[in-house]
Amino acid sequence: MAKQLFPLVVYYYHHAPPRPDKDCTIPAIPLHSFSFIMIEWLLDQSNATSAFCQQNIMSLTLELMSDSYLLENEVVDGLILNLFALGQGIKRREPQQRRLVYTTYDDTLLDHGDMHLSKMACLHLVSALCPYLGADLCSKHCVPVLESFWNDSIFYVRKEVALTISSLAPHLDEDVLTQRLIPIFEQLCKDATWHVRHNSLIALPTLCDLVSHDLKVRLVGPCVQRFMNDLSQQVRFKLAELIGALIVKFLPKDWESSRAPGNVPAPLVEFFLSLGNQSRHEPGQHRLEDDMVLLCAFNFPAALLTVGASAWDTEFKDVYMKLAKDHQVKVRTSLAHSLHEISRILGPEKTERDLVHIFALYLMDVDQVKACVLDHLAAFLQGLPDHSRQEYLPVLSEIWEGLDDNYRLREVFTEQLDACLVFCSLDQIIDQILPLTAQATKDSIAIIRNNAAILIHHIVQIFHDHVDQFDKSMAILIDHIHTLTTSSQYHHRLLYVTICQHLISAEDLTLETWAKWLTPGLFPLVKDPVVNAIATVTLTLQSSSCKQIQSMT
Repeated sequence: MAKQLFPLVVYYYHHAPPRPDKDCTIPAIPLHSFSFIMIEWLLDQSNATSAFCQQNIMSLTLELMSDSYLLENEVVDGLILNLFALGQGIKRREPQQRRLVYTTYDDTLLDHGDMHLSKMACLHLVSALCPYLGADLCSKHCVPVLESFWNDSIFYVRKEVALTISSLAPHLDEDVLTQRLIPIFEQLCKDATWHVRHNSLIALPTLCDLVSHDLKVRLVGPCVQRFMNDLSQQVRFKLAELIGALIVKFLPKDWESSRAPGNVPAPLVEFFLSLGNQSRHEPGQHRLEDDMVLLCAFNFPAALLTVGASAWDTEFKDVYMKLAKDHQVKVRTSLAHSLHEISRILGPEKTERDLVHIFALYLMDVDQVKACVLDHLAAFLQGLPDHSRQEYLPVLSEIWEGLDDNYRLREVFTEQLDACLVFCSLDQIIDQILPLTAQATKDSIAIIRNNAAILIHHIVQIFHDHVDQFDKSMAILIDHIHTLTTSSQYHHRLLYVTICQHLISAEDLTLETWAKWLTPGLFPLVKDPVVNAIATVTLTLQSSSCKQIQSMT
């Protein structure tokens, strides 16, 4: 029924709004005409009905945002405050008369189950509607709801209050937040029921975004010290999940420009590193601590970035080395995926000293780990000192040879070769990159061959920037790929044509240069036994003719 009636409710509010002014010509409807039925739906035993009702109340509130009178009287007074009164036992429902009535001191009709359900519905509604109500209405009407319910005897009401804090806090003035909401939060952090402490912890990152640095330190330090030793395993694990987000909250506001480290309270750093210290090299029965180790690995770049590279040798390095050899593939995978980020934070010297051997180790690991290293191969190599990079580039051929049985890794590798062109010298491109590119042109997988064709295009563009060595460089390149034209495999011959097509479209390569170096390989393909090859060669030569005509005009 809610699905059929709610559109009518919205229609009446939109077209026949009640007005306090006497001269209003629009037909008025009494205030709270629909409050009872909407509250009935919110308190319905069917979760689907109550959820649908809440969703539509949000839509209705959005419609009424431009009308402060309706917003306060119908949404706040009619729904939130009536649910608040039901939860406190000040009012009760009379289904027969379809109304809410005030209760007496000794009212025997009071339904305590209905009261608890009303409290939950009220808190849900506050969480959902506070973004639309504004700071004044939230301070005036929503904060008192939390102030009344935070010490409720029913733990799941207190649990919901803790969640509501994170929804309501961003929509309050700073004074109201610090003087009225945070004291509630601090009390809930000490609650005897772990569910309440768990939800309080969820609200902590949101509060950190809204308060001053000093208050943030006062909140976070004691919370971490309390929760890291909590009797509940679930609370300790939730702290492990959030520790990275909490540490990042201490980055300076001007970090984008200053790149200065943050002033992170010691308990946060200590707890974070304690997670990594639980790493083990030999597999065994799965423990919750193993999941916490993964969380440490995942958050390591963010934590190190916030604390600063100066803490690497004294605090972070030993833990990182333990994590790097953890028995869990998912831990090593996470570290491999962020290895280039750690390198960027530490700088070239520490990368060469501490990370290169981890990089080499992961390149020999299982494919899942190896893939994550290869995804950021160029970024890691770029972070090395020049002399170390020069020593490591020849190893690329060994890496390629180790990818014979995994074409997806070869695909990633060719993409990373392209990214390596940015920091390679001309000699390094010719000696290290070009031979690997030539091997990729003969790969059995089409996407890898196509990557190689694009890579050759980019290499030729670099050759063009070195005019004095252009002819020598092009001669070496043609020597590498000329066997494609005489290959017995059709897709090799076709790839040569594809390379020619890429290069003819390049504006920085003249037609004469293209014709000098590439057409000798095209002419034999005019008589290719495969018709498609002949057609492709014809189209390529036609493109070159069009380009010549355009240059003449």
